[in-house]
Amino acid sequence: INEAQGRLLTTNRIYNDGTGTVDIRKAMEGFLACMPEHTRVEKPVLHISLNPHPDDVLTDTELQDIAREYLEKLGYGNQPYLVVKHEDIDRHHLHIVTSRISPEGKKIADSMENIRSLKAIESIMSIDQKHQNSEMMKLAKSYHFESVSQFMAIFETSGYEAYIQDKD
Repeated sequence: INEAQGRLLTTNRIYNDGTGTVDIRKAMEGFLACMPEHTRVEKPVLHISLNPHPDDVLTDTELQDIAREYLEKLGYGNQPYLVVKHEDIDRHHLHIVTSRISPEGKKIADSMENIRSLKAIESIMSIDQKHQNSEMMKLAKSYHFESVSQFMAIFETSGYEAYIQDKD
């Protein structure tokens, strides 16, 4: 992050000065303050990478919301975490670091975490699709179209992909 390869988007229960960088010492203090001194959890840290499709154009606020909702659905919503946006490959993606240890010192349930992760992503995508459909309907109702070409041109200039599907 601090070498300009990524930018801190958001945190929960971890110090964030709003500059997009991380004070490692303060971040560690934040994580440790939320963990009991003694624990038997073998792997106390969870690292997650979320990679939106390269064609998805998402704002930082939308990425933050996706990360928060994803963590909530997996049971890590109240845990301390960092969300970092990276653009070091051909698309932006998120790295999330959180604690697997509850405040009581027990491991947060992670059974079938891969399956639950996929379901959380599908759910978030479904909600996003409903939002996009709602936005498209608002757009369609705000214009008077005289032809399919006009309809498609307005949608495309508004950032949507429009095409005609043949009925076969």
